[in-house]
Amino acid sequence: MSNKGRESKGIKYATSEAEAKEVLEEQEEYALLTPAEQETAINVARDKTQGVKDAVKFIGDYLSQERSAQKKQARQLQATADLNAMAAVFPAGGLAQAILAAAASGYVGLEANVSAAGDQRAADIATARAQWQTAVNNGQFPAAITNVHTFPPENKAIQGKGNQGDTLAKRFWQANFISTWHGRTINVHVDLDKRDIPK
Repeated sequence: MSNKGRESKGIKYATSEAEAKEVLEEQEEYALLTPAEQETAINVARDKTQGVKDAVKFIGDYLSQERSAQKKQARQLQATADLNAMAAVFPAGGLAQAILAAAASGYVGLEANVSAAGDQRAADIATARAQWQTAVNNGQFPAAITNVHTFPPENKAIQGKGNQGDTLAKRFWQANFISTWHGRTINVHVDLDKRDIPK
C-alpha cells in the first residue's frame, strides 16, 4: 500500500480527495465500486478516525456482501438480459462475442479483471476491437453498459504490469476490452498469440 497520507493517533488517512483516490486505486477491487460507493470509500480514507486501512476494509466487506448468492443471482439476470440484447450484434462464436461473455461473467462474479480463453491472433483481436467500436458508434450496447473502449496488444511486463493481481501468474502481450456494467468496471484481458508478438 502507498506511503501517501498523514498519520494521526496511529491512523493513516488521506489529506485530499485526489490522494485518497490515488491510494485506493492501488486496490484492484476499487474499480468494481460504483461512483457513489467510491465516494464513500474516499470519505472513509480521508476521515482521521477511520483512515485508509478502514477504507480498504470497507471495499472488501462491501464487495463480500455484494457477492452473496442473492445479489449474484440478480446480477446474473441483468447480465443475461444485456447479453440477449446484444445477441445479434457480434458474430456467433466469434472473439468479440466471447469477450462480451467474459465481461458479463466478470460483472456477475464481481471480478474486475477477467480473461478471454486462449491466445488469440493479432488479426482476430483487431477484428474484435473494430466490432466493439462499431457497436459503440451505432449505439448497440445496452444503456447499462457504458464506458466501452479497447486497447491493442501491449507488453504488460515492460509496463511494470506483469503480475496478474495478487497472483504469481505473469502477463505478457495482452489487449484490453474495458466496459462498465451497471456501474461496475470490468477489464477483459486477451492474450496475444506468441506467433504475433513483435520481435
